[in-house]
Amino acid sequence: MDLGTYLASRGEKLKRAGNSLVWESPFGTVSINGGLWYSFYENCGGGPASFLHRYFREDLPSLQDLPRRDMQSRKKFKNAPQLPRLPRRSPTNENLYQYLTGVRCISRHVVDYFVDKGLIYEEAGTGRVVFLGTDGEGTARHIQLRDTKTFSRLNVRGSDAHYTFHIDGTSDTLYVFEAPIDMMAFLSFYEGDPGRHSCVALCSTAPQGMERYLDGSGTINCVYLCLDHDPAGIEGAMRLCDLCRERGVSRVYRILPRYKDFDEDLMARNGYPAIPATEHPACEKIKETIGRIPECGGNVSRENARRTLLTLCDGAERLAVDGKADYPLLSAAGTALGFLGPGDREQALSLLEKEYRPYRERDGFTSALDKLRKEILCGSRETFEDRDAVTVARLCLSCLLSLDRREPVLDQGFCMKGLSYA
Repeated sequence: MDLGTYLASRGEKLKRAGNSLVWESPFGTVSINGGLWYSFYENCGGGPASFLHRYFREDLPSLQDLPRRDMQSRKKFKNAPQLPRLPRRSPTNENLYQYLTGVRCISRHVVDYFVDKGLIYEEAGTGRVVFLGTDGEGTARHIQLRDTKTFSRLNVRGSDAHYTFHIDGTSDTLYVFEAPIDMMAFLSFYEGDPGRHSCVALCSTAPQGMERYLDGSGTINCVYLCLDHDPAGIEGAMRLCDLCRERGVSRVYRILPRYKDFDEDLMARNGYPAIPATEHPACEKIKETIGRIPECGGNVSRENARRTLLTLCDGAERLAVDGKADYPLLSAAGTALGFLGPGDREQALSLLEKEYRPYRERDGFTSALDKLRKEILCGSRETFEDRDAVTVARLCLSCLLSLDRREPVLDQGFCMKGLSYA
């Protein structure tokens, strides 16, 4: 199985890098070479089976020996170093303090705290800020560099995503951020001991840094997700929230910054221009789409519901060519929800919006419509039941949203058939 062809067919953007392809996954950059993949940031890789399971939660049951092949294929990649190399320390932290307290407006009390703990220092020669993520023995396992002139960030090769920049607190609460500066800015809003609660900066939206706390001693019972107020942060927070629920953490909360992130909030409080927040376009679209679902109660009997819904699916398929599939799909959702009582219908609409997850919506229109048809044909009983209504309505919305998705984007010189290069 060629992973590049598979990703392109799903509309994912690929870039050429030498003899390999590069895919920007939700968890970081992944290198693709035919049927092999490797994530240097996550220090893992393999073949098709592990790739589909890790990034799309899909399996290949007909290829039972692929997990064994995955183990063998990893050896074909040059492994990243076991430990990242520490940058040289500057004899002073003058540039570090000037950047963090002067440019980023972070409290000097907070900067002193991290300097004293040896978790940040200034790199000699470049003036870059070094953020260290250490293990229980104090060994640096993750290093991120922040350029004080261009503001660019770089995770040093060999960094382990399980040990991103963090502090271990004494309470049962964990605060999760995207970037170290976001964490320090958040702590600057509050006086007192910065180390009271555990905090972790993921240095991305990948979950490994948070998972280490959830898989550890079991003392974390409350998680606050403090990711950026932009599409990537919103989608990442949803993914992390679902992961916390799966791990048995019942108290999961989202703290949204007023601007793009908490450092922008801090900049605004100090009178500097701040980057505004942006909502997730798919989340805004789902609200608008749910509001357009018509009330179709009593128009169709439960015995004829499946036949009617399949007819509407056929109509959507024909009209999709002209971009006019909205009406039959909205009618199908309205027909399904029409079997619910007024109160139950409103509750179902609220549930559809609350449980919507953009990161799960990766199917194209054809695949989404096939899933809808399958659900209609394989419902819980011969007659249409209330339990089928919300599922069918959710899949109708998936079909509608897939219409707005772009076609596969391929960089110049890349051909999906056979992965040939110009």
